[in-house]
Amino acid sequence: MITIRNIEELEVERKRQYKKWIDSNNEPKDFRLNLTRSDLSCTNLMGANFSGADLDEADFRRANLSGADLCRADLTGANFSGADLNGTKLMGAILSGANLWRANLAGANLSGVNLTGAILSETFLHGANLSGANLEGVDFRMAKLDGVD
Repeated sequence: MITIRNIEELEVERKRQYKKWIDSNNEPKDFRLNLTRSDLSCTNLMGANFSGADLDEADFRRANLSGADLCRADLTGANFSGADLNGTKLMGAILSGANLWRANLAGANLSGVNLTGAILSETFLHGANLSGANLEGVDFRMAKLDGVD
């Protein structure tokens, strides 16, 4: 399991994985950061770029991901309990089975996201964009949905 505690450590890990990818004669355009089952809890990752990354079952509990880019990321079963995802870009991401209990998703763009079976109870979604999202089996109990698209 990889543990990351700040954005600098994230960039070091990205460079390490990218070098290994290139050294294995793979195409640069096919590179995807792999942080499956990683511990990123309680970490300040404000504005971080996780676009297209493999983050299934990653632990983001109480992390600050404000303004981060998680577009097209695989976040299957990830834990975002109490995380700050204010203004985060999640377009086309896979969040099936993810735990977003008490997360702040105010102003987040979740258009086209797969949220099948996700937990969004007590989540703050004011002004979030959920257009085209798959919401099958989502738990919205006590979620704040004011101004949601």
